[in-house]
Amino acid sequence: MKFGRKKKQAQATANRRQVIGSSRTSAFSYHANRKEQDYNLGRQQPREQDVRSRARVIRYWQQRLGMLVAGIVLIVCVLDILHLSTTPKVISLTTTSNNYFLQPTSIYEVAATKLFKSSLLNDNKLTINTSDIKQKLQQQFPELSDVSITLPLMSHRPIVYIAPTTPSVVLSTVSGSFVLDNNGKALIRADAVADLSKLGLPTVVDQSGLAVKADEVALPSNSVAFIQSVVAELHAKAIPVNGLTLPAAAYELDIKPSGVGYFVKFNLHSTNVLQQVGTYLAVRTRLASQNITPASYIDVRLDGRAYYK
Repeated sequence: MKFGRKKKQAQATANRRQVIGSSRTSAFSYHANRKEQDYNLGRQQPREQDVRSRARVIRYWQQRLGMLVAGIVLIVCVLDILHLSTTPKVISLTTTSNNYFLQPTSIYEVAATKLFKSSLLNDNKLTINTSDIKQKLQQQFPELSDVSITLPLMSHRPIVYIAPTTPSVVLSTVSGSFVLDNNGKALIRADAVADLSKLGLPTVVDQSGLAVKADEVALPSNSVAFIQSVVAELHAKAIPVNGLTLPAAAYELDIKPSGVGYFVKFNLHSTNVLQQVGTYLAVRTRLASQNITPASYIDVRLDGRAYYK
C-alpha cells in the first residue's frame, strides 16, 4: 500500500512539472516571435504626426508672411500720407488796391499754426476741421475777405490762402476814420494805413453820431454800393466830388460837387441809383443853360422829380 502511494505521488509530481515546463516554453516562443516593429509602432507614429503638423504650420505662416508684411507696410504708408503738419504755409492773394491792408505774412502764419495745434484732430487729413480754422482766422483778422485751406495729397504741409478785403470807402465818425469794405464792415483805422490817399477812396462824413469799432458793420452793404455807384457815375461825367456826407436824416446822402456852392441830396433807400444821377445831370444842364445856380441844394430823392434852392 505504501509503495502504491509513492508511485502515484511521483506520477502527479511529474505531471505538474510537465505542465509547468510546457507553459514556459510556449510563453517564450510567443515573445520571441513578435516582430520588432510591433514594439516600435506606438513610439514612431506620434513622432511622424508631430513632424507633419509642424510642417503644415510652417507652410501656413510662410504663405501668409508676405501678405502680413505687405499689410503692415500698407497701413504705415496710409498713416504717413494722412499725417498733416501743424505749421502751414500762408500765401496771400493780393492786388494793388488791397495789399495795403495786409500785415506781414509771418503774423498770419503764427496765428494759423496756433489754430492748427489747438486740437489733436488737426494733424490728420481726415479729421481736421478746416471750416473752424477759416472762421477763426477771419474773426481775428477782419482785413481778410476770404480764407482757403488746401490739404496736400502726398505731402504733409497744408497751404492757407488769404485774400484781403477790397476797401470801398473811408468813413469819418465821432470814433475816428475807418476803412470800410464792400459789406460796410470797418476793417481798420484809416490812420493805420500808410499812403491811404493813393487808393483814391471816397471819404464819407457820418453826422449820425454813432460810435464805430473795427471789425463791426458801420454801414449797410447796399448803402456802400449806392455811394460807390454815385461817385463812379459822376466821375464818368467828369464831375469831381468834393465831399460826401451822411446827415442825421435817415437814408440821405449829400454830395458836394466841386466848383459849385450847393450839394445834391440823394435817397439811399432807393435802388434806382442811375435814375437819381440822371435827374441831377438833367437839372444841372438845364440850370446852366438858364444861368441859374442853386444857392443851397438840389434834391433828387423823389423818383423823376427834382427840387432846388
